[in-house]
Amino acid sequence: MSNSCTSIMLSDPITLKPTLTIKETLEIVRNSPSRYMPVVDENGDYLGVFSSMTLIRLLLPESVSIKGGKNKFELDFMDTSLPELKEKVAQFADKQIKDYIITDEVPTCTPKTSVMEALNLLYKHRYHTIVLEENSRKFLGIVSIKGTFQKILAS
Repeated sequence: MSNSCTSIMLSDPITLKPTLTIKETLEIVRNSPSRYMPVVDENGDYLGVFSSMTLIRLLLPESVSIKGGKNKFELDFMDTSLPELKEKVAQFADKQIKDYIITDEVPTCTPKTSVMEALNLLYKHRYHTIVLEENSRKFLGIVSIKGTFQKILAS
C-alpha cells in the first residue's frame, strides 16, 4: 500500500451539484449511507459539503438550531407531527442547496498528503477529508473512515 492518501481515497463518491434542490438532495441522502456529500460545480471544482444534518436543522425551529442559542428557547415544537414536518419540508423543497453548503470546518488535502496525515485530519475534524488537486479546487475524492478500513482490509 502506498504512503499517499490516494491509496485510501474514494475517487468516485456521490457528489452533488449546487443547483440541486433540497427535495432532490433529500432523495439522494435518503438512499445514501454518507452523511456528508461533496458539492462540486460543473467544472469539477470543490465548493464545500452538504450535510444530512442540514436537513435536520431545517426542520427544527431557529431558536433550537441557531449556534450560540441567541433566540428565546421555546418547547412548543416538541409536539410536531410527521405531517407537520412534511409540510415544513415542502416549504424549503425548491430551494437550491448552494445556500446550505458547509465551506469551512471541512479538512482538505492533496494527493501528496500521507495516509497518516489524512487519518489525523479525519480524527481531528470528524469529517471526511476532501482530496483536491494540488494548487487547485479540482475535486479528486474523499478519505473517509469507512473507505479507509475497506482499503486496509482489501490490501
